[in-house]
Amino acid sequence: MINIFSFTGNPFVDNGIALITSWTGNIKPEEIDNSQLESLAQQISQMYVKENWKKKIQFIFPNGKIANPSIPLNRKSEEYVAILKEYIQNLSTQNVGNCIACGKRDGIFYLTKSLVPLSGSGDYLNFFPSFQSGEKFCGACAFAIQLSVPMLMDCGKFLLFSSHNDVVLLDLAQFQYEKIKFQQATGNFEGIYKNSYSNKQNALFHIIDDIILPRHEEDWGLQDTQIVCYCFSNSNQGAELEIINIPAEVFGFLYKVRMLNRKFPARNISQSWRTIVNNAYYKSKKVEPLDVKTRKHSNLVYDGLLKEKSILSYFCNFSEKKALCAWELVELYLSKVRKMEKQRIDAIKVLADKIVEIMKYKGNTKRLFQMETSKSYSDLRVSLIRCARDWQNMSKIEPLIRLESSEGWKNWRETRDLLLFRIYETSHDWIINNRSEEEREEENILTVEQDGGNKNE
Repeated sequence: MINIFSFTGNPFVDNGIALITSWTGNIKPEEIDNSQLESLAQQISQMYVKENWKKKIQFIFPNGKIANPSIPLNRKSEEYVAILKEYIQNLSTQNVGNCIACGKRDGIFYLTKSLVPLSGSGDYLNFFPSFQSGEKFCGACAFAIQLSVPMLMDCGKFLLFSSHNDVVLLDLAQFQYEKIKFQQATGNFEGIYKNSYSNKQNALFHIIDDIILPRHEEDWGLQDTQIVCYCFSNSNQGAELEIINIPAEVFGFLYKVRMLNRKFPARNISQSWRTIVNNAYYKSKKVEPLDVKTRKHSNLVYDGLLKEKSILSYFCNFSEKKALCAWELVELYLSKVRKMEKQRIDAIKVLADKIVEIMKYKGNTKRLFQMETSKSYSDLRVSLIRCARDWQNMSKIEPLIRLESSEGWKNWRETRDLLLFRIYETSHDWIINNRSEEEREEENILTVEQDGGNKNE
């Protein structure tokens, strides 16, 4: 047995290798028995000619053997499998070569977009650095690319996932292979997996939350995992590509939410996170059910996570003076995603508790209202200075806030939102019962600034 398969870093090749690994019943690519590849080639060529597969493959491998209308249907599978067999017959055990994907073996096949998505057309030789008709691929990588098709997800365009963490691709491969086995067993060839999302960003988070993370009950194999999603079309009308990056910090946060939920089951951490996400969809001009919003509309929490913008304001319902989750979830977000040091988190938490003490001493929520209506760092600073004076008037010996605790307040909105969250979390009922009539009236027009939280699409 010749062992030549290993992950390369090329997303199409690696997705194909992952599927081959699952299809041949292995755990690692290096364990693939290459004697099984010809049977696999026969199965995949018979599946691709099924109508629901064929009509999508024309946008992946245009003018290829499956999509080419000049080739009769009864010959498509035969001609396609002949290509796959040629790749198999040219497997090599080289360790160094010029294959553009693996760099381990010589590229003896010059392939263009009819066999490699997004690689350009052979008619335009200036697209390729060698001025040859296509780019060089070895037999192993060329074969793997053809097996990448079932790993795609249909979201209007095609989604292809890549990660430096092999666990992610192997998880997705197992998920997709189970779909293939079901189609083969029932004879109902539905084609490429369609997740019903027209919003690519939402589809990506859905796949992480509902497909990848549930397969891991323990904290192993997913540390510092970064995922890259390629959203593409390779049709003859023009290739398109959008790249969405899920940073390791964000993926780690989503994974830790599940672990935190297991650690504190009574706090409903996962449900709280779902509520926070559900409240952040752009508001449509017409009333739509949540499942429609989930599939179609942009989500400001997801957008903030991907763009490294604070989403802390979505952890509260400001009009109801209510925290939407437990403090542990906020602390996880701040430490994992925002990289905020625990010392600073604890300092702000203590400050919020002191402000609550001030409000209860004074018997009103005036200081809270001043913080809520802050429109600038200067406004927030003034409100805190007034709190400091109140603190002194209470004959407190220790200062309200120490100088070192006030560092890093350039992102004043995030600091304010964290203060408000803690105050709402600990004192919601007291606040509701102690607001002045003036504050109640003004709250009808109060809007705590969020990054687009009240915008329509």
